Amino acid sequence: MWKEARAMGKTLIITQCSKRKKLIELFNISVSVLDVLRETRENLVRGRKYFEKYVYGSKPITALSLYDGVLYRELDKKLVYDKFLSGEIDFIIVSAAYGIVHAFEKIREYELRMNMEVAKIWLKIGLPKVLGEYIIRTNADRVYGFFTKTSYYAKIYRSIDHMLSNYGIEAYLVMPKNARFFNSLKTLGSCIMSLIEHGSLDKCGNVKILKLNT
Repeated sequence: MWKEARAMGKTLIITQCSKRKKLIELFNISVSVLDVLRETRENLVRGRKYFEKYVYGSKPITALSLYDGVLYRELDKKLVYDKFLSGEIDFIIVSAAYGIVHAFEKIREYELRMNMEVAKIWLKIGLPKVLGEYIIRTNADRVYGFFTKTSYYAKIYRSIDHMLSNYGIEAYLVMPKNARFFNSLKTLGSCIMSLIEHGSLDKCGNVKILKLNT
């Protein structure tokens, strides 16, 4: 499946969205995951249509600009942008309303939490397959998923495990050891920046790193 897409790739960062949002556009760019997908494109479109009733914003802005929670306030968003443009990294966000979005994909405000019911719907729609196809088609060599320990985002991410085993793609799940939710998100944001700045997680403490496809 999708073997023709494999070539030398880059580091793909995947993380969760945030409830807090800020309507200030930071980037003059628009990148959509829909442009990459073939086999699973309709799955993602179907899911987005199902949850569109929770989308109320009238002004589409890039996802990395929109999300403004604790995790995202730890990011140097300009550096993320520069590293993306240079081809060193790619950045995907798992969203309750949109399924997965590119960091530089234009989306609108919404109010929806990734609870058990929402996660079950996305799993039934096939969101892990969507994410798996995106990873393979964009030639990611290493994939790092940054999620809070008990989140349903992490469950969706872990479901890609079996899809990557035939492609030689290293996939990791990074979870904070912190018990408090606020500190957990802060840790994740700091670790993402450590990966972007240093190319590894060697300087990222207080996290548990699991290799998925072993």
